[in-house]
Amino acid sequence: MNNKINKKINKYHFWIESISVVWKVISRQRKLQFITLIGLNTFSAVADTLSLASLIPFLGFLLNPEKVTKVFPEFFQELTYSNQFLLICLLYFILVLIAGVVRMANLWINNKISFTLGSDIGRIIFYKTINSGYNNISRVSTNEFVDTLIKKNDALVSGGIIPIVQLLSSGLIVIFTVSLLLFVSPIVTLTLAVFIVSIYLIILILNNKKLKENSYFLSKKTSQLIQIIQEAIICSVEITIYKKQKFFTKKYHTIDLLLRELEAQNQFHMHSPKIGLEIIGILLIAVTAIYFHIQVGEITAYIPLLATFALAAQRLLPNLQQIYAAIINIRSRAAVLEIVINHLRPNPPQLTNIKNSKNLKSNWYQIKFENIEFKYEEQNFATLKKINLTINRGDRIGIYGTAGGGKTTLAKIIMGLEIPTFGHLYIDNEICSGLNFPDWYSQLAYVPQSIPLLNASIINNIAFGEAELEIDIESVKKAAEDVRFADDIQKLPNSYDTLVGEFGNKLSGGQKLKLGLARALYRKAKLLVLDEYTGALDKDTEGEIVNVIKNLSKDITILIISHRPEAMEFCEKFIRVDQGSIINLNEYKS
Repeated sequence: MNNKINKKINKYHFWIESISVVWKVISRQRKLQFITLIGLNTFSAVADTLSLASLIPFLGFLLNPEKVTKVFPEFFQELTYSNQFLLICLLYFILVLIAGVVRMANLWINNKISFTLGSDIGRIIFYKTINSGYNNISRVSTNEFVDTLIKKNDALVSGGIIPIVQLLSSGLIVIFTVSLLLFVSPIVTLTLAVFIVSIYLIILILNNKKLKENSYFLSKKTSQLIQIIQEAIICSVEITIYKKQKFFTKKYHTIDLLLRELEAQNQFHMHSPKIGLEIIGILLIAVTAIYFHIQVGEITAYIPLLATFALAAQRLLPNLQQIYAAIINIRSRAAVLEIVINHLRPNPPQLTNIKNSKNLKSNWYQIKFENIEFKYEEQNFATLKKINLTINRGDRIGIYGTAGGGKTTLAKIIMGLEIPTFGHLYIDNEICSGLNFPDWYSQLAYVPQSIPLLNASIINNIAFGEAELEIDIESVKKAAEDVRFADDIQKLPNSYDTLVGEFGNKLSGGQKLKLGLARALYRKAKLLVLDEYTGALDKDTEGEIVNVIKNLSKDITILIISHRPEAMEFCEKFIRVDQGSIINLNEYKS
């Protein structure tokens, strides 16, 4: 019993905390819009109730004008019948028109704010993820990230934000309409309210377990579906050669079909009560009319009351159904919503063994390792051990050694992508830590074997991440000329405006590498790290690229990680990394 109570408390605590998390991350403008939305929904509910209330005098006047006019002010009673009729009709039509216009505006604003809020949340999650530091980004599963941003964020809108807005809107209409009906006929209203609410609660309790199961399956299988799509694209060559199209299609179809079946179940649970209640509502009105006819005989006097209840039912049932559907929506996407909410929570502070750090200067002259050790969390041994190393501005250093010996890890620490487990990295005697990495990032450029390229123009790829109006075209062209890429660009169909294609598939390996080098020069990097940069090049192209790098400004410090002596032939110093230790050399030794 206590476990059930604790589970319920934890469930409600989660929803309250989730609303709190979303409220904290959204902008002040969105908060004001949401508060305005509450006011508009309240006004809409009041207008709707007034239009419904006006039906009673309108029909009453048509059936028994003498009786109705007695309840109106004296000036109304002095009017002729035609003017009275015209005034009541006009009043009724105005109230109905106002209620309709307000409801239409309310619908548009509800959806507008809901989807805009969903876009804001997607932007926040995207920025938080790519700004969470290299350590965190490198551990992100691509398919889960895509799934969260697209599918799960859509689920947050359709299964969280919109249902909450619907609960607010429909809830207010139900409250005001029921209040009116209580004033008109308390006993009938209470009886019907208890009956209808009981039906919805019973259905909700019966479906609760199934909805919870569907929620977790939807979350899990959606990620799997995106993973299959990514694998099919990445493995397109193997799929074609090995003729595995049917295998991958079957995997895709199996999961996609299951997802659609789960959605179909949720939709059935969501909308099925409406049909039953509509039938019950019609029968109740008919039974009530028969009751008045048998008991009273003359039913004319009760027509306004019956019409009011009929119209109220026509308003209430869709809104009650919306409330029920909103609860079903939230329940059926609980697991998905939990994942999105977790992405919105504040990132834990990045741990560092540094207490104080100062801003780094752009005209630095020395990088120094002091007793640096590094161990990955998932390993029980140190990748780097007691590293002491000095790199001076303008050095050309070749880093080589056995596979898995720590070469790339050494470069990542230099670039500030990894934080030493022990020891310090100094830039001109200033400690470089998580606090001043942004200063350091602006000083360096990284060129890996596989250059990450945008499916955009040559210009956009060289001026990586800059808005069109901010790009310095002359600097782009100069960078391309300095790495001997300008002639290649001129031969392309649209010169610098040529699209490189997805992953740069319209460029050769050498052209991609030159583009990567041009990107480094465009950002005026003072430290250039080249990681196995010639690994995918033929001998002639490798020689051309090596000459380009060799002739770069002596003000640029160059670190080359490679297993090929030819790629490091112009280096003045060499560092051999073996099993986490380094050996400083003046020449390459295998």
